[in-house]
Amino acid sequence: MTQGPPVLRKTSMVVVVDYDPAWPDRFEQLRTRIWPVVADVALGIEHVGSTAVPGLAAKPIIDMTVVVPSRPDVIVTIDRLATLGYRHRGSLGIEDREAFDHDEGLPAHNLYVCPQETIGVINQLVRIRYRNYWRPAAAARGSFRKVRMRSSSASSSRLKARSRGGREST
Repeated sequence: MTQGPPVLRKTSMVVVVDYDPAWPDRFEQLRTRIWPVVADVALGIEHVGSTAVPGLAAKPIIDMTVVVPSRPDVIVTIDRLATLGYRHRGSLGIEDREAFDHDEGLPAHNLYVCPQETIGVINQLVRIRYRNYWRPAAAARGSFRKVRMRSSSASSSRLKARSRGGREST
């Protein structure tokens, strides 16, 4: 019996793991599920963030953005995504970027919808440029991995200390 990808529950702890070669396949699995309901309104679905960069340590959560032509298309896309069980969460404070929750049972992912040529998609395009920069930079990824893992560990220590009502030692 084939085991599916891990399903992560939302937590306040930051977890960074070594690159998982299954991440592109998980993105493609999600994209294949979403695309049919948005294909006539969306321009595309982008895999953004660290999981899109082979060899780069990352939080094991696929970040993906549905890019639509205009703001009115966002409303249509929100309704279409609801048919797949996605729940609209609003902009979460980022203009022109709409976020969604999903049911358990799917691979861990963050889904966003952004109209093209707005600050929301420009922010996501920065993430795409980040992805494209790191993909060919194998040596730099190794150094970045070390920094990221240390940062994740330090962040987790601070969160644990706060949850106990104390301060972390420095």
